[in-house]
Amino acid sequence: MKLFILIALCLFSLVASAQIIDTDRPDQTESSAVLPVGRIQVEAGIGFSTQNQTQAIERTWTVPTQLYRINLLRGVELRLQTQVLSSRTFDEDYLTRFDDIQIGTKIQLLQREESATQIAVMGHLVVPTASRSLFADRDWGSLARVLISHDLDKGWSIGYNLGYQHFHGSDLQGIYTLALAYGWNDKLTLYIEPYGEVGEADTSFHRINAGWTYKTSDRGQLDFSFGTGFNEESNFASFGYSFCVDK
Repeated sequence: MKLFILIALCLFSLVASAQIIDTDRPDQTESSAVLPVGRIQVEAGIGFSTQNQTQAIERTWTVPTQLYRINLLRGVELRLQTQVLSSRTFDEDYLTRFDDIQIGTKIQLLQREESATQIAVMGHLVVPTASRSLFADRDWGSLARVLISHDLDKGWSIGYNLGYQHFHGSDLQGIYTLALAYGWNDKLTLYIEPYGEVGEADTSFHRINAGWTYKTSDRGQLDFSFGTGFNEESNFASFGYSFCVDK
């Protein structure tokens, strides 16, 4: 009987101390929350997009995109992002290739229980591992963002990112995102988000997307998003699933 009580108390302690999954998917605004120590998290999804490029419609499947996150040190997480792209123009056959790998970190700057604001910074190194037939003009690259979020009243929250991305031999691009989210209940969250990149006139784009996340458990989450371009003919949608394991 004593052993049963001890096991029950241990299980209750694990559940009570468990933290609900918090993902960077599916919006473009990276979360300002860093994983708790000992957590490994996988965020994966598939996406489809169409884009009109000089009267040629390009269709692209992302099958899949994967973000691996792990935290071994309080306030600091390591990140690895990969994805496979399958695209075609007109009625040509789909051509499938690996995209460049991204390796990075996210560091917590502000996270206090008495504060409704969280601040973090994130940086990624883009390693040119993709086929050069896919990104013939792309070399080593880097991107960095400041990540800020505020919890508002009655289930509302707002998050935004400001940063840049740069590839060797190309102009620097500014990045902005602004996500407004509403927690419908403990499981379902809805959001809408304008975002874009600002650089040379012919490389800037501005888009908007919306979607939802649904927590299947404290350790799992489904998501869906869709969007369109403001200054370009593009449409996209994605569906994903994320899960985490605490060591």
